[in-house]
Amino acid sequence: MKNNDIIIIESVEVAERDGKEYRLVTDKAGTQYKFKSGRGGALEKKWPILEANVGKAIKLKVEQFKGFDFVADFTLVTDEFASQATEKAQTQAKEKHTDSIEAQVCFKGMVELIIADKIKLESKEGKITMEWAMGRLNPVAEIISIIDKAKREIPQTTQAKLEPDQQEIKTMGQLLQWIMGKDPNIKTPRAWVATNFGVDTRDIFTTEEIQKLYEKIKANMGW
Repeated sequence: MKNNDIIIIESVEVAERDGKEYRLVTDKAGTQYKFKSGRGGALEKKWPILEANVGKAIKLKVEQFKGFDFVADFTLVTDEFASQATEKAQTQAKEKHTDSIEAQVCFKGMVELIIADKIKLESKEGKITMEWAMGRLNPVAEIISIIDKAKREIPQTTQAKLEPDQQEIKTMGQLLQWIMGKDPNIKTPRAWVATNFGVDTRDIFTTEEIQKLYEKIKANMGW
């Protein structure tokens, strides 16, 4: 968050902390900002402006207090060109963030399968998913932590070697990775599942529900 940043208001929510109310603003890129009451309640008086201008652009006045940035004030952006440019940039940022999350889920699913010795890293499925994830993940910041998390979450019994025909899909990450391995042309498995099977894979599923979806996809696609 920097002074004079321009954001597109995606939503405005009433929030509270330590008994003090404020407005939580989410921009088009998914970033959230706290609009507190301000000095003498000056910013609080402008909360209705935020709520009345969802979808519009505002310019932030950012100041520091004890080394922390905070929103001190804002103004509406009336320049249509600046508004449209900001909306496009923030939409792209949100899409990039969503794509990164999907890459993390798929990569973690692949790691789980490799740990359980259900697929080989040098196999077609392993290479496809590795190349896909590597193009979307920051190797230093994400890859090692994802591998460590996958190792922690897989029970030792699951990590035992299984025969190919004993393969089980137990997590959504494994399912998405399996889909990509079956068809390299499917670059966004979440969207593919939503379009072809009407399922939002971002929801919470039980292992049984994931396995049923796996069997349905496997049967419908002839995989």
